Amino acid sequence: MSDAYIIRRGPSDDPLGWVPKFLYTGAYDFTDEGNKNWKLRFLTSGTFTPTTNMAINVFIVGGGGGGSIYCGGGGGRTTTTTITVALTANNAYSIVVGAGGAAGVAGGASSAFGYSATGGGTITTNNPQISATGGSGGGASGYDKGLPGNGGSNGGNGGGSGSRTGGVGQGSTTREFQEVTGQLYSGGGGGGFYNTAAGGGGAGGG
Repeated sequence: MSDAYIIRRGPSDDPLGWVPKFLYTGAYDFTDEGNKNWKLRFLTSGTFTPTTNMAINVFIVGGGGGGSIYCGGGGGRTTTTTITVALTANNAYSIVVGAGGAAGVAGGASSAFGYSATGGGTITTNNPQISATGGSGGGASGYDKGLPGNGGSNGGNGGGSGSRTGGVGQGSTTREFQEVTGQLYSGGGGGGFYNTAAGGGGAGGG
């Protein structure tokens, strides 16, 4: 089961209470962060209906890309952060949680509240010069016993292998809400060895 969205509202002086009032048709996880802060993570797609007006911060994560059948690492899922999104009571909002990709399949896009994040990429061509893009880039495949590249981390590019460059990351932090202390998401997959009997592979990004 993959998590794709986290929504959160900051401290509130609402006299009716700070706990969010809502209905959701899919699976979710609720966390009380203290000091009237809360976090709601959607685990599956569904319909979100707030029963009171609310203003939230939204963090969206796409599905991760599958590793390439040609040994390049899959791209990490992309992320987006949007601050202060106004939701209207009793309005139904469709939530789409992008699925992670199988081998050779890109990750699915995620969307909610008018915002979206694309899934991580994969490689479907027998070209070792190409590596998967995503939130963090996938590592390049090793070739003729060259060491494969490590997956990128925190929005960075994947590692290269010889003349082969790693996949391109999104170029911005993939931490929750772009906060320095936020949970880190979207590490790129490490590349594998290609055209060699040697085992092992590059490390995945954090």
